Amino acid sequence: DVDGLDAHWRETLVIPAVPAETVWLHPGIIAVLSALATSLTLTSALALEEWTWQRASKRTRELVREIVDEKLFHDS
Repeated sequence: DVDGLDAHWRETLVIPAVPAETVWLHPGIIAVLSALATSLTLTSALALEEWTWQRASKRTRELVREIVDEKLFHDS
């Protein structure tokens, strides 16, 4: 009965292959997530643009003040 024992022992070493189930998201969920990602990207881009304009505007104002102060200082 060594052959029977050997066969049962080998069965314990082999893991049975179980095919994985494919899980798909509902198309509605995919559409909502895509819309959220798009709106987040657009909002971030607009916020970055606004911040850049404000920063550039601030630098321009400071530069104009320096130029005006220099002219006033040199002219007087």
